[in-house]
Amino acid sequence: SLEICHASLTEAWQISKEVGHLTDRVDTTKMPQWQKRKLQATLKTLQQAANSVHRKMEIRLAAEKVEGLLTKYSNEPVIIDTIPAETPYILMKAVKQLCNKVPGASVMLLSSQAAGQVFCACQVSKSSLSKASAADWALAVCTQMGGKAKGSGVAAKGMAKTDDIQMVLAAAREYAKNVF
Repeated sequence: SLEICHASLTEAWQISKEVGHLTDRVDTTKMPQWQKRKLQATLKTLQQAANSVHRKMEIRLAAEKVEGLLTKYSNEPVIIDTIPAETPYILMKAVKQLCNKVPGASVMLLSSQAAGQVFCACQVSKSSLSKASAADWALAVCTQMGGKAKGSGVAAKGMAKTDDIQMVLAAAREYAKNVF
């Protein structure tokens, strides 16, 4: 089911891209204004529908990934792990869903990407905010690896420039051990 969802996610993304290309073509093609406006309106509706389907699939994919983590960490105060995630958006959704299901937990999830990058997303529990913010945690982990991060007290995301996800995991755990 996860493979089917991933394939569908890729297809939804592809459709969205193709609608974008069509929109560009319509914008630059000579034709009567009324016809151009009608096509642009149709393409805009199609683009919104494709984006909506894509977003819903990303959220469903994140939920499936969270279910696997729930069996592993049911009552841990700090959860640090890796999951496959195509985008930082999916990773952040997974973090938020995990925090909702394990109240009081501070969570950091990492996802290895092509091109020597690791996505990072985290959320700090309200009870731990006095110790450190999510932005502090993400920055501490990502900047060690030549990356960057941004966020707020509660939630943050970033990107580390390395293909060694174990090194990023170790940095995340070390920070959590010293701070939380």
